[in-house]
Amino acid sequence: MASETNLLIGVAHGLRKVAHNALENVVGFFLPLSALLLIGVGIRWVADQLDRHTTPVVALAFVGVCALVWLGLLAIVTPSAVRGPDGRIRSGFVFGFATAAAMVWVYIFAVLSYLLLKLGAVTVVVTAHPDAPLSDLLDAYLWYFLDLIPVLKVNEALGWPVDVNLNGGLAGVILLLFRVVIVFQVFALAKRLLQARKEGIDGVR
Repeated sequence: MASETNLLIGVAHGLRKVAHNALENVVGFFLPLSALLLIGVGIRWVADQLDRHTTPVVALAFVGVCALVWLGLLAIVTPSAVRGPDGRIRSGFVFGFATAAAMVWVYIFAVLSYLLLKLGAVTVVVTAHPDAPLSDLLDAYLWYFLDLIPVLKVNEALGWPVDVNLNGGLAGVILLLFRVVIVFQVFALAKRLLQARKEGIDGVR
């Protein structure tokens, strides 16, 4: 009887630990995702206001500055900066942070392409919403981001075709730059953080 009670207590302890870790990872995923998405939305809003009340060139300069600042901020993210009070790095936080960081880039490149389109510097065919191409460009860059995760095959699973073909010309160069940033900065950062989580510091994992 005592052994059965101890077994039940052990199982309950184990389930509680699993539930606690799962909750930590879920919160860790959505917290940075929600916070950093506001940055992307803010960049879009400010660029739109500058485009409306000044010129697309001023808005383009603003987006360029935002890109350089975001590039610099992500470059200084270290494992020690994302550890919790207990010294652990939550995998949920890493995936949430990386997804949010990529989404900020989606906003930056979509607004950049939209402004260049307005200035006549790039040529792309927008079929869904030709009068409001920014939303289609946002969807397109999101599609190309998800396409960089071949294991999940998200676009194929959802049956989601790309709305705007960004290949070729200056648009293709910008798309290539987007892919380089996502792979060699965002994905590399996520890999570095997950490796630090695996290795731990002083045995803390």
